[in-house]
Amino acid sequence: LSQAARAIEGLRAAAEADALGRKCRDQQELLDRVVMFRDVAHESRCYTSACPFASDHTRRLYFEGQQLDPDCEVYDNTQLEVTLMSGLPASGKDRWIAEHAAGLAVVALDDIRQELGVSAEDDQGSVVAQAKQSARVHLRRSEPFVWNATNVTRPMRAQLVRLFRDYRARVRIVYTETTWKEMLKRNRTRAASVPETVIERLTSKLDVPDMTEAHRVEWSIT
Repeated sequence: LSQAARAIEGLRAAAEADALGRKCRDQQELLDRVVMFRDVAHESRCYTSACPFASDHTRRLYFEGQQLDPDCEVYDNTQLEVTLMSGLPASGKDRWIAEHAAGLAVVALDDIRQELGVSAEDDQGSVVAQAKQSARVHLRRSEPFVWNATNVTRPMRAQLVRLFRDYRARVRIVYTETTWKEMLKRNRTRAASVPETVIERLTSKLDVPDMTEAHRVEWSIT
């Protein structure tokens, strides 16, 4: 079974066990609902794999909350692509950009912190404000660019995706990851290393991106 099918089977088994363990008048109704749940997953074509969409733009609008038929391709009015990096400090984001996005403009929060003299442990309000101002310049010009920051939580990424989408941008999220040992080793050799307490705090908040968040989501082991 695929990962999706295993997840659905796990939910089905748990719900079925819960129903069988109850003494109630509607036990059979609960069991029937479990069967219906699996049948609906089959009918929706999301039992053995992710639900197919007519296009990645259709999928993006669907998960933005628009009432769409996944089989009907929506007109794509996007004008540029923004690459949104995501990953813990020293997980390989700069390396990925150098290898896969050479030549693109980069809005890097680390660079802005250095320019403003703000440490990773200070309030980041002024850093983010300047980064968004720089991003809007590229967005207004329809210039593809990379937003380079940790962006470890889903709400933080969603806020940025909304900003980019306001300017008709396609959004590609690239998540980078490496081993904990390698990440700390890289961090110690950086010119501006991040305090390990900050890395630990970010790790506790980490939400790995998924395909519901952007037009494209890529996962890179560095």
